Order: sequence, then C-alpha cells, then structure tokens
Amino acid sequence: AARLAAVRVQAAARRAAAASELRRQRCSRRLQAVVRGQAVRRALALDAAAATCVQAAWRASATRASFTSAVATIVSIQSNVRCATAVRKLAMQRTSAVAVQAQARRLLAKAELRRHRQLHTEHIGCVKMQAAARRRAAVQKKRVQRAARKLQALARGGADRRSIARSATAAVRIQAVWRSAVCQEAFARSVAAAVAMQAAGRRANAARQAHLRLVSIVLIQSSARRLAACADARRQRAARCMQAVSRGSAARRILALQA
Repeated sequence: AARLAAVRVQAAARRAAAASELRRQRCSRRLQAVVRGQAVRRALALDAAAATCVQAAWRASATRASFTSAVATIVSIQSNVRCATAVRKLAMQRTSAVAVQAQARRLLAKAELRRHRQLHTEHIGCVKMQAAARRRAAVQKKRVQRAARKLQALARGGADRRSIARSATAAVRIQAVWRSAVCQEAFARSVAAAVAMQAAGRRANAARQAHLRLVSIVLIQSSARRLAACADARRQRAARCMQAVSRGSAARRILALQA
C-alpha cells in the first residue's frame, strides 16, 4: 500500500511536472509565436514599405515617361499646327501679293492707257491748233498782202513798205513765241507725267519684291524712253516749224524786196 501510494504520488508529481512543462512549453511557444509574429509583421511592414517605394518609383518613372511622351506629342502637335498655320499664312500672303501685283499692273496699264489717250488728244489738239494758226496766218498773210497792195497802190513809199515788213516780222515773232510756248508747255506736261509715273513706280517698288522692282524699272524705263522719243519728236517738229517759219519770213522778205 505504501508502495502504491508512492507510485501514485510519483505519478501525480510526474503529471504535475509534465503539466507544468507543458504549460511552460505552451507559454514559450506562445511567446515564440508572438515574437515571430512581431518579426514577421516587421518584415512584412518593411517588405510593404519597400514594395510601396518600388511601386512609387516605378509609378513615378512610368508617369515621367508618359509625361515626357505626352510633352513630346504635344510639342509635335504644336509644331505641326504652327507649320500648318505658317503654310496657310504664307499661302494667304502669296495670294495677297499676287492680287496686289495684279491690281498694280492693272493700275499701271490704265495709267499708261490714259497717258497715251491724253498724248493722242494733245497731239490732235496741237494739230488742230497748228491748222487753225496756219489758216489764221494764211488769212492774215492775205490781208497783209491785200493791205500792202492797197498801200502800194495808194502810196509806194518806202515808209509804208518798212511798216509792212515790220508788221510781218512782228507776226512771225509772235507766232514763233506762241509755238515755242505751246511746245514748252507740252514738254513740261510730259516731263511732269514722267516724274509722276516714276514716283508712283518708286512707291510701288518699295513694297514689292526684287522681281517686281525689276519689272517696274523696265516699265518705267520703257515709258521714259517713249516720252523721250515723243519729246525728241516734238522738238524736231518744233524745229521744223521754226525752220519753216524762218524760211517763210525769208521768202517774204525776198518777195518784198523784189516787189
């Protein structure tokens, strides 16, 4: 019985020791689990933080790459739009320049046509005035001749012949002065028209390109040459008229001396 009690006590002690050991093991396991859980949580937190940093860096690089590509795309679009706008503006400017050139050419052509018409009208007027002056001169000459004949018939004195000669000389001089004034006025109008055309051409050439300047210069030179030719022709006509007048006066003097 004592041995059975000892065995029982030993068994109870062993059970108590086993239970306490089990409790210690459970407590140690729990502590280890808690420590491991904290270590794992710390590691997970560090991994999460590292993953977050990596994700942030990747997202930042992706965002920067997308922003860079977007900026490049926007710059390309802007350059294309600006290029298209510049091309449109250049086309509009070219169209405007062509329209301005056409208008300027039309105006020059109209001015040249008006000038030719004016010159033609002036020429016709000069011809008519010369014809009228010649008719008046012929009538006056006939009247002077009739008067001279009457005066010669009334009194064939030297004083009357000298007065008739003086009258004829004065008439010739008056005609020469009048014709010279008409020629000078026509030449002055031609010169003024040439100067006005040159000024208009210079103002137009200041806003045009080099090709238009060359074309305008050629037009002005041709106009100036035509005006010079017209002026030369007028001077030659005036010289011929003056020669004719001088020859007529010489012939009248000879006729007067012969009479």
